[in-house]
Amino acid sequence: MTIGELVALLRATAGELPDGFDAEVRVSMCDGENIETTRAIVADVATEVDPGAGRAVQYAIVQGHPHEDDQSYRARGIAHGTDDALRQWAEDDRN
Repeated sequence: MTIGELVALLRATAGELPDGFDAEVRVSMCDGENIETTRAIVADVATEVDPGAGRAVQYAIVQGHPHEDDQSYRARGIAHGTDDALRQWAEDDRN
């Protein structure tokens, strides 16, 4: 995703919210089972070395800092554990 694409998504989202561009923004990360959300957000530039190209590559990074937000939270997704439950039901059905 480019900065331009992100800005376009945020503009579209602002258009759907009652407060528009004044609406609160939160960053959340999903690991496939849980979601962590925070209001503590930093935009910065990151640099790393591309081993294949042997040169430095820079890009924009958006960081969430839940440890700095007393209202951050982690929640389990609605489908958390369903794979294990389905596997167990299938085993029970076979026995």
